[in-house]
Amino acid sequence: MASTWQIRLLTLAVWAVAAWSATFWGLKHLQSSSAPASATPVPSIAVQAAAADLQRVLGRNLIASAIATPALARQADPAARFSLLGVVASRGNSGVALLSIDGKAARPFRVGTEVETGLKLVKVDAREATLEGT
Repeated sequence: MASTWQIRLLTLAVWAVAAWSATFWGLKHLQSSSAPASATPVPSIAVQAAAADLQRVLGRNLIASAIATPALARQADPAARFSLLGVVASRGNSGVALLSIDGKAARPFRVGTEVETGLKLVKVDAREATLEGT
């Protein structure tokens, strides 16, 4: 018959494997459900091909105005260009915000730094970042 210490060690090993498995699958489930949806940028090749097709059908003057329209729409709503992916806020007026601009790769910005020409990160809270024009 096995000694009581062997049974205790075997029980401990079984419970350790069960706890590890539960932790692994729990974290895997949380990671997949809370993953941020990322905007997929339109490849410039596809845009150029579409522009060439439109040019052939509509003529050069109409296509020039159609290409200029998205640039005007982007300037009209600057808030749509920025995506906040994460923050590290501390007490006081300091912290870091992880921002994606125009669907590009996210970069960290400290409070007080210039995010873009004319825009400065002025405040970071638990779930938001405040940009202000300079």
